[in-house]
Amino acid sequence: MRLRIRGPVDQEALRRALTAIAARHEALRSTVALDADGLPYAVVHDPATVPLTAHPLGADPERVARTAAAHVFDTGGEAPLIRADLCPLDGGDAELVVVVDHLAFDGGSVAILMTELDAELSGRVVAEPAVQVGDVAIHDATALEAELARLRAFWAEELDGAPVADPAPPDLTAARVIRPLPEALTAGVAALARACGATPFAVYLAAIALASGEQDALVGMSAARRARPELLGVIGPLIDSLPVRVRPEAGLTFRDLVRQAAGAATRAWAHQEIPPADLPRAPVLLAMQHDEVPVRLGRLELLTDLGSGAAVHELSVLINRSAGGPELHVEYATSRLTAGRAEAYADRLLWLLARVLDDPGRPLAAHDLVTPAERATLLAGATGPALPRFPATIPGAIAAHTTGTAATGPDGTALSYADLHAWSDRVAHALVAHGVRPGEVVGACLPRDHLTPAVLLAVWKAGAAYLPLDPDHPADRLRALAGDAGARVILARAEARSALGAPPQDVRPAEAAPVILDADHLAATAPVAAATAALPVVVPGDLAYVLHTSGSTGRPKGVEVTHGGLAAFVAGMTEALRLTGDDVHLAVAPLTFDISATELWSTLAAGATVAVVDRATAVDGHALAEALERTGATVADLVPTAFRMLLAAGWQGDGRLRAIAGGETLDAALAGEILARTGELWNAYGPTEASVTSTMHRVTKDEPGPIPIGRPMPGERAYIVDSALRLVPPGAVGELLLGGAGVARGYRGQDTGAFVADPFEPGGRCYRTGDLVRARPDGVLEFHGRRDHQVKVRGYRIELGEIESALREVADGVVTVVGEGAEAHLVGYLAPGQAGVEAAEHHLRTRLPAHMVPRRWVTLAELPALPNGKIDRRALPEPEAERAEHKPLSTDPEHLAAAVWADVLERPEIWADDDFFTLGGHSFAATRVVGRLRETLGLAVPVRLLFERPVLADFAAGLEELLVAELMGGERA
Repeated sequence: MRLRIRGPVDQEALRRALTAIAARHEALRSTVALDADGLPYAVVHDPATVPLTAHPLGADPERVARTAAAHVFDTGGEAPLIRADLCPLDGGDAELVVVVDHLAFDGGSVAILMTELDAELSGRVVAEPAVQVGDVAIHDATALEAELARLRAFWAEELDGAPVADPAPPDLTAARVIRPLPEALTAGVAALARACGATPFAVYLAAIALASGEQDALVGMSAARRARPELLGVIGPLIDSLPVRVRPEAGLTFRDLVRQAAGAATRAWAHQEIPPADLPRAPVLLAMQHDEVPVRLGRLELLTDLGSGAAVHELSVLINRSAGGPELHVEYATSRLTAGRAEAYADRLLWLLARVLDDPGRPLAAHDLVTPAERATLLAGATGPALPRFPATIPGAIAAHTTGTAATGPDGTALSYADLHAWSDRVAHALVAHGVRPGEVVGACLPRDHLTPAVLLAVWKAGAAYLPLDPDHPADRLRALAGDAGARVILARAEARSALGAPPQDVRPAEAAPVILDADHLAATAPVAAATAALPVVVPGDLAYVLHTSGSTGRPKGVEVTHGGLAAFVAGMTEALRLTGDDVHLAVAPLTFDISATELWSTLAAGATVAVVDRATAVDGHALAEALERTGATVADLVPTAFRMLLAAGWQGDGRLRAIAGGETLDAALAGEILARTGELWNAYGPTEASVTSTMHRVTKDEPGPIPIGRPMPGERAYIVDSALRLVPPGAVGELLLGGAGVARGYRGQDTGAFVADPFEPGGRCYRTGDLVRARPDGVLEFHGRRDHQVKVRGYRIELGEIESALREVADGVVTVVGEGAEAHLVGYLAPGQAGVEAAEHHLRTRLPAHMVPRRWVTLAELPALPNGKIDRRALPEPEAERAEHKPLSTDPEHLAAAVWADVLERPEIWADDDFFTLGGHSFAATRVVGRLRETLGLAVPVRLLFERPVLADFAAGLEELLVAELMGGERA
């Protein structure tokens, strides 16, 4: 703090006064040490002289104060934790800058220090404090023991579902921005507080919560622990930081919010005795200087508070009084915020506060959270470049290419562009002859081979949209998806036809089962004369495909993507990747995964070659690496898990390859390894609802920190908004709202509220992603997680609610995700009841695709619940795969496989009846297992063997069969 001392100052007398104060208060001479077990404890040092630096007349007190405030105390060895600087002024007065470590000081200590300093300089006797901070800690620990259960129950219910702040800054260095508080504003705050039956603190608290842009915000509250009379004279950190939950819902007025904030703060204060470690940290702290702090005392005047020089919160908002009037202080962590961002926050908070005070009865949703100048800057940065010149639809773009190879299959069979057009024309005419009309949806259940793009193109040429149906999914699910999309016709080929199963027997006449047509038969038998008839021509507003994503209510959502949206995406991708007819794009993704649109349509629109691989290759790092080399791929769009599989398989890369990572978070370490093996690497982001990819970032060498998701693609808009769709301030985390050319038509037959009018572009439409992002100072977007229970597992977007909805048909249970990145996998938790683990898992396999079925299960006596009855997901235990009985290993292949499993899965012991995936295995781990076995046996072990035989004894038997076949083949040769 900065003090003015009136009249002449004796430097040595001042040093003695400060030293005497430090001697009286143990907090000012306590440091931290570690005991033999590495646990911290306090060491109270003997009194020592307080460092006092005297500056010459003419020294700038402002500059001295800034330098002094930046001092960081060594709390493990430096004592006392107080120092001072003295700046003489013209006329005989002086300014005194006093810096105290935040571990030894709080707001209430200011008055005590000023009182004792005034007494010491005046020659008055100062009494020793009755207690010290160590006594307070002992007293609190004893008194708290009986109340702890009650306090924890209160806070668990109070904070159920509340947002969680990022971890505290690793670098605690802090700085401050100070703004005077206009008299009219403080008077308005006081008047509104009286009208609401609250204190000014509640008004500032409500303003900070509103400025957060969240409908559910935690704001830290400083609560002094000086209720006992003997604590009124103790210098020390006798203060708690309590999270206050404030919910600035759009329909409330600011008056409502002030009353709500007052009630929440009162509840928090009444339950403040809980240990701080039991409470979450709020991102912003609010503190108000107590009226007991003197502004003028004897020869002393309080000019301003300098701050502690260390931060526990990203931001601390302090309402202080000084000799010059009230002030707003914003203390910020320099590792998280720049001075410019902190100054903008302070100015924005004052701007917002003035507006809500002008009209406190106005709905909160009607108040902007950014200044007009910030709004203009944010909207400019949210808009991608103009779309390049490109055909209006993908069929139109493909029609321009008539020579060269369009696609190759897993066996090397090729399809020329001429054959692509001829084959798709014949099937399109056949579809029209079967009554397929423009605009309707046709199912496509296909094997992965060179004809895959031809079948889909045929659907488009018939004027229809395709619905991908994965032959690996349960037949009941495929029929349900077809019914949801209204598909009267399903095109199927080869072995994929059997995946659809027999037609159901209980279909009512009004719900006739779809007709299943053999695409190969249609192509072979279409009349030659029909090929000359005109086919429908699709336009940008027509439907291109329907792709189902997981639904939180238990019902999948069919996303309707238009030809215009798809063409806009392909135009941007073609320009970014510089695609030409010489490129070869490896097609790995299932058709039900929207990355397949990148692989197929951006490639064919450029006249390049699609190299289709089968599912066995897609999940096998070794086979995938071989496919990249065999096909001469120049472009590959893979999820990070697939890149990890490649690396585990020893993939050496190719300098010609343009790699795209999407579908999962890309970490910097993995990005570095990919970039070292490829010509370039792009991190792509985009939901199905915005036509595949909305933002992209080209990764550079030694990119610092998390890999960002980039800037908007051409024709796209990417706003960062709060729950009321208002722009959040620069640097704040908010929901990503996508607009522009790629926004899908909507969900087929469902209105979830996810598609909304563009709040910033008249006539536009947007998709609410639910993804949280932050814009860096250069405008590049960083991903910061989800708002809800939607998760990503190996690139698949999963709503846990859809799994739990199916699970509740047979059992009481919940599902969660354990692990991160490549280690992420689903775990199911069951309460005793209708179905056990085997029955529950079997039921899910008949209803859901394999990637949505947990392989690890935990049975609990009861599911943990919060006081309000909701499931307490944070209390779910870590899964254990232990059983009462095990089947021991018995053969050499079993011992070999068990040793490899144990090493890869980091488990102490593996048994013959263990299931690889129940133990936490996944595709990346499977690649590592197979790689070890290939090296050991010199045998091409396919990863699919582990998926087909996940139980160790069965897997080992499969290994033995492969070995025998290899030996027999060698003998015959």
